[in-house]
Amino acid sequence: RDLQAKFVPYFIPLLRASANTLFVGRTEVDGSVDRLRVVFVIHTLLFKTMLKEIVADESLFQKTIKVYNRCLSHPKAYIRRLSAEALAVLFRGLKTDAHVQMALDTLHGLFELTATDTKQSQVQGSLKRLQSGVGGLFFQSVRGPAGLAPTFGRTMGLILSKCTHLFKDGGFAPQWFGAVQECFMLLCDHCNAPDFGEAWAVLKDTINKSVAQWETTKAHVDEDAVGRVLRLAGGCVYFRNSKLLGGASELLEMLAKTVQFLTASPGSEFALWESLRFVIMGLKSGRVPADVQGRTLEAVLAGGLPCPALCTFWHTCAIRHPSSMDPVLLPIMCTWVEETLPGSPEDLVAFLFSFLYPRGLEKASNILIPWERGESLSPAVDAARGHRLVLIGRGD
Repeated sequence: RDLQAKFVPYFIPLLRASANTLFVGRTEVDGSVDRLRVVFVIHTLLFKTMLKEIVADESLFQKTIKVYNRCLSHPKAYIRRLSAEALAVLFRGLKTDAHVQMALDTLHGLFELTATDTKQSQVQGSLKRLQSGVGGLFFQSVRGPAGLAPTFGRTMGLILSKCTHLFKDGGFAPQWFGAVQECFMLLCDHCNAPDFGEAWAVLKDTINKSVAQWETTKAHVDEDAVGRVLRLAGGCVYFRNSKLLGGASELLEMLAKTVQFLTASPGSEFALWESLRFVIMGLKSGRVPADVQGRTLEAVLAGGLPCPALCTFWHTCAIRHPSSMDPVLLPIMCTWVEETLPGSPEDLVAFLFSFLYPRGLEKASNILIPWERGESLSPAVDAARGHRLVLIGRGD
């Protein structure tokens, strides 16, 4: 604090020397609690005291992050967590978009550095640990004491923007996205619905931008970028029975944009399934009004999606969905069955079984009993009557 800029030449040597004391030999951690406390208190104080000098010098900033590469990819999870907490002091002090972008570029470079400096047989394990450490750093940088930090929107927007662009440019995109997923998993545990509003806003904005980019290029990589963001949003919708959804407002606009993207017939299988997954999570969240449920289902069916994808869609909607969906789901499903599957009895039987089996025999009997009596239900069901043993053979 007294030396200020005069201390800069000694900063990296001191940081590296103290970080090295976390290791015995090459990878084993020193188990002394006192040792760990001293090291990370020193690092936290160094980052707080030298923040201005570090941020002002891009070369010094990059050297600081690279020194922490070993700590963020340490074999011990608690060392990675403590390293993320210390380094987040530096990241939370970044005041401009340019500084945040410089930090993200430097962090991304750690994956290449790890892959280059690690033995071939150990690369995947090291990259996975670094992914976990970077995800923890993202989390510590954007969380507040309760909820989200004031800078969450800016920082997470830049993180997600880099995530979507990396899938176009290549360069450890899966590891970067894995780190973002790790961050969101930790945020889901940390936040409640009232605290998560800005996260929904950032996700919604990123989905809109990603879909707009895909509409311009029609490229598979841009489709996949949309799918990645939808996976993040779907995980938050699903988390502990939609704990993070305060109401329908957070969900409805994202749901409409997703259906618009889905029904434009994306060529990427990954984007297709992630879009369907998000729609299913939204419909089953209990936050979507019945009229919106109906319009959403009809829009999905009108989108010309492949039959196997729609069968899976119906099946997944049926499993453990709220009973309030029955009046909306069943009529639309039966209409779709009659219009889509009358020429394929085997497909109809497989579909009926997949839909009825998880719902229990009480509801299934409404179709099975008339079926066995020989009563006419519909042309589609009548055509499949000769294949009823497929149903009987698979269970009660």
